[in-house]
Amino acid sequence: MIIKLDKAIKTNFQKRVHTLQTDNSGKFINHQLQGYFQGCGISLITSVAYNPKLNGWAERQNHTHSEGARTMLKDSELGKDLWGKAISTHIYIHNRCPSSILPNHITPYERIFSHPPSIAHL
Repeated sequence: MIIKLDKAIKTNFQKRVHTLQTDNSGKFINHQLQGYFQGCGISLITSVAYNPKLNGWAERQNHTHSEGARTMLKDSELGKDLWGKAISTHIYIHNRCPSSILPNHITPYERIFSHPPSIAHL
């Protein structure tokens, strides 16, 4: 999936991945990925395996999206079988909201696509 994501970024955004930061688990440290990274000039930075405290930002995002999905399901009184859809919906909405860490408080969507998102359908 990492290789597919890298190729999609190149194709869709004409951008190149320079660095990938992961934990040190086996799913990211293998000969196939290391060969691909070397061939593409991608630097791999790893942290201690299975230690979520060292990846605070990603863990906070996971928590934010989980809480958002839980809140949406509870408020709508829908079942837990829609958990995956609720997570996807929360991320979709989150990416269309202004972000204080981006210049001029633009949205993550706008950062990638260079124009503000349409939210009329929401």
